[in-house]
Amino acid sequence: MSLVEPIRRNVFINGRRSSLRLEQPYFEMLDEICRREGVTLGELCSRLEAEPSASRKNLSSLLRVHVLRYFAEAATDDGHREAGHGQGDPVGSVMTEGGASVLDGCPSGRGRKRGRAKPSRDVAPSNT
Repeated sequence: MSLVEPIRRNVFINGRRSSLRLEQPYFEMLDEICRREGVTLGELCSRLEAEPSASRKNLSSLLRVHVLRYFAEAATDDGHREAGHGQGDPVGSVMTEGGASVLDGCPSGRGRKRGRAKPSRDVAPSNT
């Protein structure tokens, strides 16, 4: 599976089933956010949708922006140096070969350990 090929997962938001279509790295990062914050993916989606500035039209876009902002707020100069950033190769270790996760083996220690992430307890696999 390609890192940029969207996949579909079902999630329950405020008691209703909704389908999300995102690339695998986004789901991995969302799982990491949920783990860190002690919430399910459905709870995170509910909270984001409740924000006054949230677009009700495209939850997938809202989640992508949230992931970027969440991790950008936590980024430090030391973390960027540990990851090898700032060496004139903006793609470098971010996009890996063979469909590996962008979070696998993250040198800064911020990524998850190798292995499959456990889905949030309120996520049901899609049949598509």
